[in-house]
Amino acid sequence: MTDEPVSRSRYLREKSAREQAENLLEQKSIELFKVNQNLISLNSTLEQKVRQRTKELENATRAREDFLACMSHELRTPLNAIIGFSETINKEIFGSIGNPQYQEYVQLIHKSGQHLLSLINDLLNFTKINSGEYEIFKEPLDVTISIENAISFLQQMADEKNISLNYRISKKSNSLNADHRVLLQMLLNLLSNAIKYTNKGGKVSILHSVGKREIRISILDSGIGIAREDLDKVLQPFGQAHSGYVITNNNQSGSTGLGLSIVNSLMELHEGRFSLYSQLGRGSRATLHFPM
Repeated sequence: MTDEPVSRSRYLREKSAREQAENLLEQKSIELFKVNQNLISLNSTLEQKVRQRTKELENATRAREDFLACMSHELRTPLNAIIGFSETINKEIFGSIGNPQYQEYVQLIHKSGQHLLSLINDLLNFTKINSGEYEIFKEPLDVTISIENAISFLQQMADEKNISLNYRISKKSNSLNADHRVLLQMLLNLLSNAIKYTNKGGKVSILHSVGKREIRISILDSGIGIAREDLDKVLQPFGQAHSGYVITNNNQSGSTGLGLSIVNSLMELHEGRFSLYSQLGRGSRATLHFPM
């Protein structure tokens, strides 16, 4: 007789608690629905903004490409003309210049044109590499031919400073799988740096070696070297050091500080690596490591 009122009271309490829970659940469901709708709306807005920004980026990329193409043509064409005509005048192909002072000026014009063209090429190459637009085409090539071509381009530069320029090829193999145009560019970059920062009567050597997992091409010089604290710096874009490859003084032309960074990036495109070892006052060793 006493259990029935207790059971009914419990039932009513449980019923009330269940109804409250159901009401709370319904309220939370409504709130969750509203939040979900807001998220859908926000996601749609974000997607629209992403599409807009993507389009803006594509337009900016296209504009940059057009600008680079224009720069390449508009700057390189007149510079090549300046270099070509000044070289013709300097060699006095069509007759004597006459005044020795003019001949000196022509030589300065020629060197300045070459230097400016080199800076422009570095900037254009850096921009292409940095934007992922630079492509390489690897193929089997003869390392000996690439090295001899690079030396032929820079032999006069070495002779003017009475610098010994030589190379040695491994007897194991002289074959390499690489982009021949890019390999020549890297060799010219490193060789010109080595000659540029080696004192008169110094020595620059190219050593080719074949290991178990890689093929190495090293450029060694007896130049002024780079301080240890500057080694990492010179490998960074626009890196400047107080000595070594990017130094500027009265006897040497300045640079953009991009050369070694470009070589480093080009080796990464080859799935290889670039290393630089140097001692201040004793010279440097720059090495291209190509995977086998």
